Amino acid sequence: MADSIPTSGGHGEVIEPLRESIIRYVVLGGGMIAVSIIMSLAVGPMQSPRGVAGPTVGLAAQPVVAGLILLGTLSVSLGIAVLVGKAINAAVGMFVLGWGVLVLSMQCGTIADVVFDGSG
Repeated sequence: MADSIPTSGGHGEVIEPLRESIIRYVVLGGGMIAVSIIMSLAVGPMQSPRGVAGPTVGLAAQPVVAGLILLGTLSVSLGIAVLVGKAINAAVGMFVLGWGVLVLSMQCGTIADVVFDGSG
């Protein structure tokens, strides 16, 4: 009967889950901010001749340069996502990588830029 009575080892047991939660949120937030900044760097070279960031690399003014910079920023973002995934778990790491792609896509043009390229 005495073995079934819960005992407390002190307040150190209460602080440890809180510390782990804080570390998880700091790692997640830091990863999202870092990936956002990195992926925002790829928008500049993707500028089309019309002056907006093209929806595809092929519509950029310099597609080879845009493709290489996009590949580089995706690689760095993947590295950050792997670090976040190791610290928290793989699903959260994939979320951070998806967040970076979302940041890039929200700053680029739409299909209307492809369809009406050069008109208007």
